[in-house]
Amino acid sequence: MQAPERFAGRPASAAGDWYAVGVMLYESLVAKRPFHGSRTRLIWQQRYMDTPEPAERDPNVPAEWNELCLALIHRDPARRPDGPELIRRLKIHVGVSVDGPAFLHDRRRRTRQGAGTLERVLAGIRCLREHDIPLWTLGTVGGDLLEVAPVLGTPVAALAEAHAHGLGRALGRDA
Repeated sequence: MQAPERFAGRPASAAGDWYAVGVMLYESLVAKRPFHGSRTRLIWQQRYMDTPEPAERDPNVPAEWNELCLALIHRDPARRPDGPELIRRLKIHVGVSVDGPAFLHDRRRRTRQGAGTLERVLAGIRCLREHDIPLWTLGTVGGDLLEVAPVLGTPVAALAEAHAHGLGRALGRDA
């Protein structure tokens, strides 16, 4: 089902994609599409009618899912939640793995072109934080750190502490 604003000649947008997600959610909740009929009738319904609430069609639909579905298929694209808002509503925590400073992390975490990924990971963490999206980090202390410690002449515990401190600074949790 196409977003109602597309029938008015507006360009495709992320809000239109979220509308499609809302229609799929609606169908998942009540096993029916929000509107029915000929193409002309569907266009008219989408543009001018309020969507029947999923909970009206099935009283077993939980209130929070009913509200989320209605928000996603709102006629006004500006009133639909975006990705960060959905993540907050659904209480999703994003997991991020950081394997130490670049010389450790980038040994095993590489793009298809062979470049290290630490800078991209840190940029992603900053983006998540800008949108107040909760995240969990996993910083590995193991094989690579054990290999590097003797070469650097530094005890493993000191490297692990430095790694934790550096990760905290990267996340803005440590001065």
